[in-house]
Amino acid sequence: MEWKKIVIGLIILSIAVGIIYVASQDNVRIRVDKYRSTFYVLEDSRWRVAGREYFSIFDGTSKMYRRPANITVETEIYETAKAVKITRVTPYIRGPVVKDTYLFDGTVYDKRLFPIYHKIEIYNSSGKFFRYEVRDLTYNGSTYKLNGETELRFGKNMTLRLHPGYRWAWVYKTGIAKAQYDINSDYEVFNVRLFDPEEAKRLAFTEPIPIHNAKRQFIENENVYMSVYPESIYRSQYVYFEFSTKSYSGNMDIAFGFNTDKAQPKSGH
Repeated sequence: MEWKKIVIGLIILSIAVGIIYVASQDNVRIRVDKYRSTFYVLEDSRWRVAGREYFSIFDGTSKMYRRPANITVETEIYETAKAVKITRVTPYIRGPVVKDTYLFDGTVYDKRLFPIYHKIEIYNSSGKFFRYEVRDLTYNGSTYKLNGETELRFGKNMTLRLHPGYRWAWVYKTGIAKAQYDINSDYEVFNVRLFDPEEAKRLAFTEPIPIHNAKRQFIENENVYMSVYPESIYRSQYVYFEFSTKSYSGNMDIAFGFNTDKAQPKSGH
């Protein structure tokens, strides 16, 4: 298998057909392939599995079949913003399509923001069920049912953040976490994230982070992730805005403020 390696800021991409590795310089790594995503952490000089993400669509109690030959895993690289977006599109035989997207920021030296987000969009599936699960977790407790909790802690310093409003969710003693959601329309969005919450080496969230003369402002909480790059402009140039909702749905209004009377934006794309 032939691999192509690309360095984007603080992250390293290794790309082959249908498989993408994203490695941070802070000892964490994610592999995205056609059927699952695997999170690794470096322990005792070896890469060890910290969790594997899977998803399924159910029609009642029947698991729906995918079209394996049509599954795609693609990468978009934003050189100016030092960001990488990985998108996996999974079509199903009877019409549903699942598009899940990972965003990685090459200007952030912070395990808590690797990835920045994991957004799952589901099309043509009204009336069915979406099941998200993580396997191969390090866990020594007993099996229990969740009661609205959305943030779970596991061994190898891993945190799993679930989308709220699940129909049911369980943690199993075998090291598996599952959550099932109703799909109420032909377009639904779920935001989940498996990440390493180890203490950050740089201050993130509301503080600008200067790296290579670039600055990014971003905020993440239980409701949204918002990122703007660059923080300041000094001539005519683009400003990149990234937005992902975690708990809101429907139409949303966003207001931008410009702390100057000497310039104004011309257009948005």
